Amino acid sequence: MKNKILSINITTATIIKTIIILISLWFLYYIKNIVGIFLIALLLAAALKPLIDWLERKKIPRGIGVTIVYLFLFGIMAGAFVLILPPIVSQISQLADKLPGYLDKLSQSFGMIREYSANHGWIANLNKISASLEDILSNFAGNIFTGISSIFGGVTSFIFILVITFYMTLEKNAAERIANLILPAKYRERTLKIAEKLEEKIGLWVRGIAILMIIVGIFAFLGLSILRVDYALTLGLIAGLTEIIPYLGPIIGAVPAIFLAFAQSPSKALLVIILYFALQQIENNILQPKVMEKAVGLNPIIIIFALLIGAKIAGILGILLAIPVTTSIIVLIKEFYPDIKGRKGKNEEAQT
Repeated sequence: MKNKILSINITTATIIKTIIILISLWFLYYIKNIVGIFLIALLLAAALKPLIDWLERKKIPRGIGVTIVYLFLFGIMAGAFVLILPPIVSQISQLADKLPGYLDKLSQSFGMIREYSANHGWIANLNKISASLEDILSNFAGNIFTGISSIFGGVTSFIFILVITFYMTLEKNAAERIANLILPAKYRERTLKIAEKLEEKIGLWVRGIAILMIIVGIFAFLGLSILRVDYALTLGLIAGLTEIIPYLGPIIGAVPAIFLAFAQSPSKALLVIILYFALQQIENNILQPKVMEKAVGLNPIIIIFALLIGAKIAGILGILLAIPVTTSIIVLIKEFYPDIKGRKGKNEEAQT
């Protein structure tokens, strides 16, 4: 029996392509903030496109339709700032003032733990944590507009996002024009189909997440208000915002509510745990299947892994973009893997 000799042929073209890919990836990482602006604009455009297309089908010119949608969204944002933001800022300021008392009350609820922790220096650490949290909350309350704008990399970046989104939604056949401009004819049709598939999935994800955030935030606020938990509005907002992080978000959103409820009374904390558990069950069994049925469809392990990578690469922005970027990669792999597999099979047949 003859031994088979395994040979690997690497052409100069392959080496050059690999170098170009590595340089491109490095360059994208280097300008990650700019890439983030375009990706957020792309997400918003994908989410708004169906509504603008619907208005266009109702004989409303596309430019006017885009303007109507923008004015509607600005109206909602202005209403939220006027009606919701002031009480939230007030609640955060109150929470910053009362936090040391809450922590002290919490530690008193555990007599044995308090005695043990005092012997091991935990109380001193707890006081340090309390002081740090107080500073954080005070700074957040005093600079909430700065905090909001920092998510988008500053006011300038936010304006760029709005402008880019506006032009992306204004040009109905922008992707087709770009494809005709830069791609050979034989690749255009398939590229446009892939782009449409990506746009559909990402748009569904953005709209689904927005709906979940609103529903969960409102129900959390109402439930906490009924239970008379302090700072229900702020806690409801946190519950809604953390919905953007799949699987981990609801847990993160529940922690401050349980903590503050426990500071009021252990029985109230138990009721809050039951409330958030019920919300989670409603979300998983009713809302998620209805709202997110056709969106993403990623394995939970892949989602968590993507979130960790996104956080490592770009912090909060990375977490926001982790799921749509991963979804796009999965769609591309599914689209091109049959071609790669087919070429591999043909090469093996040619060698035999």
